[in-house]
Amino acid sequence: MTAEDYVYTYLKFGKELRTRRYYGPYILNLIDVVIINKTTVEPYLKDYGWVDIYWLTETPILPKHIFERLPNPLEDPSTLPHPTVLGLTATVGCGPYVLVRPREIAYSEFVWNPWYYWRHPERTVEFAAVDMPATIGEGTPFKVSVTLIDYLGARATNATVTVSLVGPMTLAATHVGEGVYEATVPGLRAGTYSVEIRAGQPIMRWSVDNKVVRTLTVGVAPAPAPIGPTIERLSAVRVGIPGVPSVEIVPPPTMAFAAPKVEVVTPRIDVALTELVGRAMKAVEAVAVPTASYAAVALGVVTLGVAVAVRRR
Repeated sequence: MTAEDYVYTYLKFGKELRTRRYYGPYILNLIDVVIINKTTVEPYLKDYGWVDIYWLTETPILPKHIFERLPNPLEDPSTLPHPTVLGLTATVGCGPYVLVRPREIAYSEFVWNPWYYWRHPERTVEFAAVDMPATIGEGTPFKVSVTLIDYLGARATNATVTVSLVGPMTLAATHVGEGVYEATVPGLRAGTYSVEIRAGQPIMRWSVDNKVVRTLTVGVAPAPAPIGPTIERLSAVRVGIPGVPSVEIVPPPTMAFAAPKVEVVTPRIDVALTELVGRAMKAVEAVAVPTASYAAVALGVVTLGVAVAVRRR
């Protein structure tokens, strides 16, 4: 039952159609019913008394998605087929049972309504076991295996299982026997994935479903070893010349050279006022001569450093 069902019942069958069950003096006192969210409504009344709380909360609510599809909502819904579920009548309501075979002389047949709001939460298809890795290598396929049981504890062999990963990937699992379903996931890129496993099982004219969510971490695949030419280093070489004693030549040991770490530090000069820069440039011009000399340039740099140093103090 939703807020739309509540508003539809009071405004359609009470104020508009004025049916015997939903029309009365209290409906004349009802101005409007406003939907706040899916499960909250706000009724507005001309006058309010202590008795109004009872008819606002105890009146049977009709399902909007059923009655709004009927050719004539004032007809007997038990004589009309259900608009969405084959084999049921339109007499559904929001109770724990649904009418299946009406107008029998001796009895009427009802079936359990698994969508009943107060249904026991464990009366559904259950995951008895979920087998999948928590960590896998990049590009490595893996298998997801689940075992299902129904609400009576028996293996569920007629269920439908899907395995969904973050993104567009959805896989259908295959029943391999005794309520065990398996799906093979192809290799994935490195990252963390949320894996949702959803199962649905038909029961009578309905179906019940359940789901579990697991986290999968895919690691980066190790880089392949570099392939290139190799140089074989002989342990020793013996040279023999006729008439001369042989000589054994031993190659020098392998030399490991570690390049020194070179750090280049760029000096940073912060000058707050342009006046200091101007003074430094004048000092360079004062010592400059028509023929460029390294001494003049060095003196200019020293003068600039002195000007900056005086400013920092």
